Amino acid sequence: MHWKFDIDQRSLVKATDGASVKSAKLAFPDKYPIKIDFLRGADSYVFTGSLKATLKPTNQQQGGALAVMSVPIAAASTAEGVLNLFTLPMQKFVKDFGERPASLEIVAFNSAGLEIASWTVGCDISRRYTDTGDVAVDIPNLKATKAEAEAGANNEKWMTPLRVRQALAAIGLEIV
Repeated sequence: MHWKFDIDQRSLVKATDGASVKSAKLAFPDKYPIKIDFLRGADSYVFTGSLKATLKPTNQQQGGALAVMSVPIAAASTAEGVLNLFTLPMQKFVKDFGERPASLEIVAFNSAGLEIASWTVGCDISRRYTDTGDVAVDIPNLKATKAEAEAGANNEKWMTPLRVRQALAAIGLEIV
């Protein structure tokens, strides 16, 4: 997530196209690199302080933060960190399939620790699973290989157009 944070306007926009950031989709147990460029109007803003990103349940469904990222900033116009969703509160919050609402609060503090600007983004949080119900770390590739396409024995994998052509060629059908 690369965003621009206007301190004066208290607005958060996407760095790529300037669209307002109003929501985000997140998944447990993923990690999300966050990069925030600080602005004052259209100009870069260099400051010293800290940036804190806190993921909280919406409507106080559960007390406390689900995940927190805090980054000290020493005379810079950009803050970078990683929001790690692999936390025990997050694991308890997102128990089943589907999505749960949360909010991501971004707060900039000056060097005295006083809040200078904040923004809250609505989030939908889901959990990634394998077929056995375990949290997916590396989901296996379900795309057929050339050998699997030519054998035609696996009904669980999908085939690209190239694999279909190879499978047909293996049985003597030529596509022109």
